[in-house]
Amino acid sequence: MKIKEALDEKKIHCVIATAVWYEGISIRSLNVIINAAGGKSEIRTLQTIGRGLRVTDEKKTVIIWDVWDISHRYLIEHAGERLCTYMDSGWLG
Repeated sequence: MKIKEALDEKKIHCVIATAVWYEGISIRSLNVIINAAGGKSEIRTLQTIGRGLRVTDEKKTVIIWDVWDISHRYLIEHAGERLCTYMDSGWLG
């Protein structure tokens, strides 16, 4: 909780989050999400990206970086599934 509060208050600027932050975490100031975990679950993708979708007076958008690893066919398939989720959600500009 101390790390979450420090991030929310912009006392720290970056956190590498693990599965412990998949649910129940709201950080309104979050403006960049890097998804380097992979996976293809639409629900998990929406939960991950949802961390940055909270609009504030200072923040209207979020930048989403998603790692597209082409080293294995499963990783390519999973990235394609996430890309479809992003397109279906209207997140691609």
